[in-house]
Amino acid sequence: MEQYRGAYNQGLLTDPMDMASFDPYAPLAAGLMFAPGSGVADVAGYAPSMTNAGEYEPSMMANIGSGQYMDAGLQGLGLLGDAFMAAGAVVPPLIPVGAAMKLPRAGRVATKMADVPEYPLMVQHNIHEGPLMQSDALGGLPVPSLAVSNPDNPLMLFGDVSLLGPASMATPSAKNPVYSADAYTVRRPKVDSNPNANAEKFVNDEYFKPFGNLLDGDDAASSANAIFTGDDAYGSIPLRAKYMQEKGLLPDIDEAEDYYSFRQKVRDNFVETEDYYDWLGDQRAKMIDAGGEVNQNIFVGYTPSGRPKTKPATLENMVKQMAKEGAGAEGFSGSIAGTRAKVAPKFKTAADVRAARRRVVSPSRFEADKEDLQEIYDPFNAKIRNAVIESSGLRSYEANRAAEELVEDLILGDWGKYEYHNQYKDIVDESVLAEAKKIKNEMQNMSTTYFEAKPKRAVSLSEFEGAIVPDNATKETLRILDDAGIKKVYKYKNENERKSLYKKFPELMFSVGGLGLLGASQIDREPQPKGIMF
Repeated sequence: MEQYRGAYNQGLLTDPMDMASFDPYAPLAAGLMFAPGSGVADVAGYAPSMTNAGEYEPSMMANIGSGQYMDAGLQGLGLLGDAFMAAGAVVPPLIPVGAAMKLPRAGRVATKMADVPEYPLMVQHNIHEGPLMQSDALGGLPVPSLAVSNPDNPLMLFGDVSLLGPASMATPSAKNPVYSADAYTVRRPKVDSNPNANAEKFVNDEYFKPFGNLLDGDDAASSANAIFTGDDAYGSIPLRAKYMQEKGLLPDIDEAEDYYSFRQKVRDNFVETEDYYDWLGDQRAKMIDAGGEVNQNIFVGYTPSGRPKTKPATLENMVKQMAKEGAGAEGFSGSIAGTRAKVAPKFKTAADVRAARRRVVSPSRFEADKEDLQEIYDPFNAKIRNAVIESSGLRSYEANRAAEELVEDLILGDWGKYEYHNQYKDIVDESVLAEAKKIKNEMQNMSTTYFEAKPKRAVSLSEFEGAIVPDNATKETLRILDDAGIKKVYKYKNENERKSLYKKFPELMFSVGGLGLLGASQIDREPQPKGIMF
């Protein structure tokens, strides 16, 4: 028993070895079940769990108490095996006999690995309701960033709606790169919206005229865009005032002396609700019936003469534009986050993703690891910056910028690749290159809160199999999910409740075997969660 406790407490079974390679935890736990004294430890409840690092298998008494009589019987056989192995000190042939007695129990415990996920992963895409509506109108998500996270610590940023996908979305390929960290890949391009004359007339007639000169300082085009996209991110005063007026919620406007006082009155009394966005959807239908349209374009570069070039904001054009970019496209050159994104290795196979699953850690653990990286990155960055400033004789933005670019090139292993490097040959020696290489290795092997898959295509909403949405999600959001065939949808009231609901999708979790490890039928027998399922 003591040798079990010793190996366990010293970290032999709990510390991950090579994060990017085969995980030795389960084989070590299985191997120790054949060690002398392991039967005693197992009976007493000190056999390390093969499926949950940091926990133990139930004792014999616990198995008897829960009706697991086969487990208890095999534990007794293992205890007898200990006796044979002890007798083997006198009669050596008894040692293999004792080991054979332990085999059934070891096999029984090993089969449980197929029943409980160890360090499971799950594919998710977080999105706000406005962009979800825009994606539905486009016909899909253009080159989305998919987080491959641990459902115990799911990604909670970038949107209040979580779309959950199958393991196949995390299978690496040329058209579906999967990065071993947040790769800071390109985001959806900004859309410039231009309403036609009918749309602006509709807005002026319906939302501006009822309030006379109190809205002289507002813009009809922005209100038309909010109606068309269903996303009132900038808080349209005309729309909110009209909504409040129709619902009997608008205070006496005679008290407002001008645009500014009226604006303040609307802002102070408006409450953002699901009903408002449902109302906004009704206004969109009315505007379209009146001939109102909003032409949307994306920036795609410059003409040879230097003029901005745009294309219609179609799904196809967005995909073409976004698929050109790789890791680090959204990061600042020379920043620690941007540089790390560029050196993060891409996985080659689904097995590689699963083998590295222990690298996906909680946000608090990641912050601690990031601080460790900062301790070696910051001094190196400062040393290069000071050397560049001294070498160039400049103490300006240009010198600092040059130093940032040089630091990134050194860490990426691109030293000597660009002509500007020649002027810094005197400050870059073998020790500097060795230090940069060490930082690169640390960046490549450090933990992360999620892996990032970046399919170079449009992803249909119908490819997702579950969703978690806020309790006040609009009817339009629920309609979009239903039309996409996503039937398993849970609602949450707060962040803690949201986090707990990810575990309601065991069929989408994958781990060592890469498959869902708990049947969906088991969920049906569980108590209804606090979130509401539709």
